[in-house]
Amino acid sequence: MDFGNNNILQILERPPNKNNLSIYNIIQIILMVILGSLSGYKLFCDFFNYKISSSILFSIIIYGPIFIGFILSCYGFIKEKNIHLKTGFLLFFIGSLLLIIKDIIDIIKLDIGFASFCELIISILLCFVIMKQIQHL
Repeated sequence: MDFGNNNILQILERPPNKNNLSIYNIIQIILMVILGSLSGYKLFCDFFNYKISSSILFSIIIYGPIFIGFILSCYGFIKEKNIHLKTGFLLFFIGSLLLIIKDIIDIIKLDIGFASFCELIISILLCFVIMKQIQHL
């Protein structure tokens, strides 16, 4: 998959910033917005559930780092500060890994829906891309 002098993996290694916006970085940002806003919504629903259970606590542990990482990444992207972008990417990566584990457990229990499957695919893609980009921040 060679596109000129750069292939897709070399393009994905460069993290998104205001000066480096390729189509792949725009897709990455869109996927991060989708997963980050979905995590924020699920955190909002969990906080106002008024019941504490192990599944709600586990959900907060999973979706919390994704949402906080998304907010820090947005702040680092807008202010062009690599320390906030790197911290946000790391938190997003950790939360995405936890989400992958949760979705795999749901697959084993045969309790996965379409939304969970989409979360799994998006989190796998973003984990791969963030893992490639974190070394360049």
